[in-house]
Amino acid sequence: MQKIKGNSLFIYKKFILERYGEKGLEDTLTKAGPKTKATFNKPIISNEWYDMEIFCDFLEAFDKTFGREEYKVLASFAAEKQISGVLGLVMRFITLESLMSRAQEQWEKYYTPGKMTAARKGPEVMITISEFEMTDLQSIGMMFYFKFIIEKLDKKEYISTIKKIDKKTVEFHFLKKH
Repeated sequence: MQKIKGNSLFIYKKFILERYGEKGLEDTLTKAGPKTKATFNKPIISNEWYDMEIFCDFLEAFDKTFGREEYKVLASFAAEKQISGVLGLVMRFITLESLMSRAQEQWEKYYTPGKMTAARKGPEVMITISEFEMTDLQSIGMMFYFKFIIEKLDKKEYISTIKKIDKKTVEFHFLKKH
């Protein structure tokens, strides 16, 4: 069974509460399933593992409530919160290449199972996630999450695309803008 660290759920819940208040969270949860409601109606433990289906159900409910454009903002917010803490301090002293070399290590902190690789070819950065089933909505969120981090580290703008290889493999392509 696929799992995700509570940190992601915590950040997404925080985004809704900061931006829309309790009413926004209630509106989102009315569109979610019972397990999701039960999870989000109590404190989220950042270092605990949660079922991925709960996270996916929450994303779908958020998308139905606030729309795709706001979902992109949510993904960028999550990336920003991740890099504003300890990761942010580390990122001041590392390169994009250094972070890419530790892609699998980073993946395992937040997801199980699955694999993540990252490589740069000239002006393009490619991140591949494999052995992990991902919804289209998750793919979009991850693309904006990765794009935010890449642009922060590289201090350049990128154009991003998603290529779904099969049920458990997704490629994210980021091409530097000229």
